[in-house]
Amino acid sequence: VRERYIAFGLTPPADEATEWRGVTNQITLAVCRDGRVVGTLTLGIDTGGGLLADELYRPQIDERRTQGHSVGELTRLALEPGPRSTEVLALLVEVALLLAREVHGRRDIYIEVHPRHAAFYRRTMGFNIAGPEQICPRVNAPAVLLQLCLEFYAKQIDRLAGGRVRPSARCLYTMFMPRSEYGNVLQTLVIPESCAA
Repeated sequence: VRERYIAFGLTPPADEATEWRGVTNQITLAVCRDGRVVGTLTLGIDTGGGLLADELYRPQIDERRTQGHSVGELTRLALEPGPRSTEVLALLVEVALLLAREVHGRRDIYIEVHPRHAAFYRRTMGFNIAGPEQICPRVNAPAVLLQLCLEFYAKQIDRLAGGRVRPSARCLYTMFMPRSEYGNVLQTLVIPESCAA
């Protein structure tokens, strides 16, 4: 994560103990190839301690909370550049959203991204802009808040995943597995008891 942040001119994340203080239930996913990590992503689950995104966007996220929506976030995404980086991204996001919805019962997922990346997430996954551009102090760069309703995500899985349409980098859902495989995947994941729903 530190390597990729530095490569993009961002401030590397603080040590995890400081960054996650007061925030509960995080699960870090990693994709490895030939014994080395080629991608990582952290899923944060709000179980009362809040989200990292609350630092800049609490009013926007609280609006969904007051409507009864349980929330989570995707953070600390880092990918090794290469010809298969989109596949690695799809796998990380797929498992994170699977955990968020099926294990933790989340209804909304948030992600803070650099404004120049917002169009990618909107186009490939259907994220919506949920908060204005601000400077994120954790990485010392502009950020915008995006939100994904996991009901929308589930509909896209049923419509596009598992070979129903040809896989395409233009829509990450086409690279996802069918919902019928979710049970098998969940059985293979090791989820600490402290992170169980």
